[in-house]
Amino acid sequence: MLAKSEIAISWLRTELQALPIFPNVKYLTIEYEIPSALERITFFAILKGLPPLQSVKYLKLDIMIHYKLPNKRYQQVYPELSKNTKQFLGGEIHSDMVEAYTMEHLPNPTFPILRELSLWVSRVGIAELDSGEPHLTEKGFYHLILMAAPETESFYLKTIDLRSRSNTHPIFEQFDQEAVVTGSAPPDIICPKMNLLTIETDDHRLACAFENVAKMFPNLTEFEIMLSDGTLHTNQWGFELYRGLMGLKQLENIVLPWPRDVSGFGWSEYRDGYRDPGFGSDDDDYDDEEEDDD
Repeated sequence: MLAKSEIAISWLRTELQALPIFPNVKYLTIEYEIPSALERITFFAILKGLPPLQSVKYLKLDIMIHYKLPNKRYQQVYPELSKNTKQFLGGEIHSDMVEAYTMEHLPNPTFPILRELSLWVSRVGIAELDSGEPHLTEKGFYHLILMAAPETESFYLKTIDLRSRSNTHPIFEQFDQEAVVTGSAPPDIICPKMNLLTIETDDHRLACAFENVAKMFPNLTEFEIMLSDGTLHTNQWGFELYRGLMGLKQLENIVLPWPRDVSGFGWSEYRDGYRDPGFGSDDDDYDDEEEDDD
């Protein structure tokens, strides 16, 4: 996987260097696959390596993280990297230094007129079953992309964990970061221009991050949550969990998962306080059958 990572990072470096040739690009997609040891440092290298893109209005980051036992740390992998890759990635950035590093190396908005942002983070492979591993409690960092794009109005966040593990093991309650973006951002991070937020995830801890959502995106007018199959059933969501969203005073359109739906796809949809008439269509079909019997 490390050899493939060298190739992937080489492509990333080349693409970043080529961006100034296309000053009028409006739609930008960055995709890459890397081992877990390079996750944070690669993300920082991209943010630091991107020139100010004055014309980009839509950005999509599609990131796949591979886990393979034993899960290594960056300092263990660093000596095995090529010289060019080492120069591109730089030294390790400890999780406690994320904010200070950001202030020093990312002082100006990289995407000054960005309007739409999509961030997809997928995790595949085998999860480390040693819950004492330090990387399980590291602070998040994906929220930094929002700091680089202060004018963003629409945000699509997708986080999926496909790693093999035992559902009864303590790690099932943990991820390498807190709930991506919504659960990891500092309390002073506010995105006042954001009015549309869509979250697709299998991380049940999103339920504990609704107050953070309301604080980070206080002016949302549209909000949609999509949960993967089984998330609701496993964690028994209830309406009480949505109280944290009461701070969203501008909210007009909202799509929420129906509590205790075993499939995870029974959406509860409200628009301006009016429930979608399509909800409960099974009952309508049943009524039609009764009328036919008459």
